[in-house]
Amino acid sequence: MERPRKRWSDLRSGLWLFPGLIVAALVALAFVAIQVDHVLGATDVGFGLGGGPAAARDVLAAIAGSFVTVAGLTFSLTVVVLQLASSQYSPRLLRGFLADRITQLTAGAFVGVFAYALLVLRSVRSEPDAFVPSLAVSLAILLALTSLVVLLAFIDHVAKLIQVSNLAGRIGADTHAELARASEGDHGSDQVAAERLVRAWLAGGPSLPVHVSRAGYLRGIDVAAMTRRLAAARARVALLAQPGDLVVPDEPVAEAWWDIESGLDGVAVADAVLAGLHVANERDLRDDPGFGVRQLADIAIRALSPGINDPTTAVTCVAYVRTALVEDASLPRRRRLVERDGVQVVLAPLPLDRDASALVEIAHHAAGAPRTSAAVGRAVDAVVRAAREAGRGDEGARLEAAYRSATAGA
Repeated sequence: MERPRKRWSDLRSGLWLFPGLIVAALVALAFVAIQVDHVLGATDVGFGLGGGPAAARDVLAAIAGSFVTVAGLTFSLTVVVLQLASSQYSPRLLRGFLADRITQLTAGAFVGVFAYALLVLRSVRSEPDAFVPSLAVSLAILLALTSLVVLLAFIDHVAKLIQVSNLAGRIGADTHAELARASEGDHGSDQVAAERLVRAWLAGGPSLPVHVSRAGYLRGIDVAAMTRRLAAARARVALLAQPGDLVVPDEPVAEAWWDIESGLDGVAVADAVLAGLHVANERDLRDDPGFGVRQLADIAIRALSPGINDPTTAVTCVAYVRTALVEDASLPRRRRLVERDGVQVVLAPLPLDRDASALVEIAHHAAGAPRTSAAVGRAVDAVVRAAREAGRGDEGARLEAAYRSATAGA
């Protein structure tokens, strides 16, 4: 189920599925309204607009012509916003902009109203067999007025969306939601047992290194799919990567051991392991809250560049990074050993260092910004304190040492 869920996440984050569904719905509405008008036998345009086929054509042509123009303007504005977000903040923010529901609704509404008016227009007939779809034309006017309200909402939404305080707040809220979801999972106390198992497997014989076929980000791990295909081999798998890691073909993502007598060869075992790993071109916040930290850190580092020089934005982002990392450091160690269908899978540890290194990067770039440097120092102290209270003092010590090293020459 992990791979279909990731594919669905990719689809709904694009700028065609949701707008396409809106267009399809309005096209279907056009056919239904025309058929209803046929049943009612309508011959003139109702709802206060008098006239026959010529008036209906003029109204529908005006709606279709204006809305295809406004649709082009909307897409142009969207592209400008994407370009601004990419250059001013971070290219990793584009996925969030494309997944924005207001943007998708606006794009679908204008293209859909254009398609609706065009389809109704072709059904209008003059003498001798005159037909004016009164209900369909009236709905076209109503849809046009509604879409104008959507346009105003879109402009207001975009103006607020590109404000860095709102942007950082949204990323921080999404990261918090994903950390809260992760905290509800199964957190076992088998960290040491899992490490002993891996050492025992290594001592028992050579492993099969599993390599991905292409470079990309590990987006998800489907343990159920993996164990289902490895059940006959009574396999043991030690994963070496976590969601959010950049994996490459020349480095193994997992090591596997299996029962040779099961009839499975190394290729089949490697394919079974890879069936549970979803590799994509970009990261996603789902199952990867560290991606939110990465986005915030990118915005802060970009704000500290000489070309932008906006330490206030950097301080804002540091505050959200601090909140996310303190929450992450407070979580208990995640369960690492999974046993299912006779298969044992040891998940790779997710060290605090990977995401907390964002603070070290910001500290390096904040050498000439005293206010930002002070905010980063307080954030590091808070994360280290939270890690110690959660029994992860060794990880906190590594973060503190990295920070001291980065700021030693400042």
